Amino acid sequence: MLQGARRRIDLPTSASLLVRLREQDSQGWESFVTLYTPLLACWCTRQGLSEHDSADVAQDVYGKVAANIALFRKDTPDDSFRGWICRITHHAIADFRRRRDQTPVGVGGTEAHLRLEQTADTPLFESNDQEQSAETCYLYQQAMKVAQSEFSERMWQMFWRVAVDGNSPSAVAIEFGATPGTVRQAKWRILRRLKQIVGDVAE
Repeated sequence: MLQGARRRIDLPTSASLLVRLREQDSQGWESFVTLYTPLLACWCTRQGLSEHDSADVAQDVYGKVAANIALFRKDTPDDSFRGWICRITHHAIADFRRRRDQTPVGVGGTEAHLRLEQTADTPLFESNDQEQSAETCYLYQQAMKVAQSEFSERMWQMFWRVAVDGNSPSAVAIEFGATPGTVRQAKWRILRRLKQIVGDVAE
């Protein structure tokens, strides 16, 4: 999927992740994979899949997302991109189980048929409120890995010293030989970028 993605050299760095995905931007897809691969693995584990099987399901999910990303719409507050990915994962797991449990004609009989019917009726595994909160925090942690590559090491360290370590802009300015305004700008720019990366895919 990533190898076949079209590279948009004119796409601004500030573009949100959803825009990048819809534009088939290769770096956007790499960011999406970084954000969601561990979450997909978590969802698959909850459904009893092995690590190897989860990797197969993830590839299926990425293909379905790539083919249908233009169809996703957030028309209401309940239209969650994460929920959309969760539903795609559910169907990918159901498809995987059907393929895995498929037996040759004439073997298995009624028992095999019942297994397939039970797979089709597997309930949707939407995360509860506590799980969604944990997933959002995790997506922000993963987003930091994506965003860090887009800023200079100096700017990232100033942001980290203020936003994560809790130091004042004035103290960090002295530490880096900068002005408090420069430190605040670094914090603001990186926080804005994190929201651009995560805001439209986590909620």
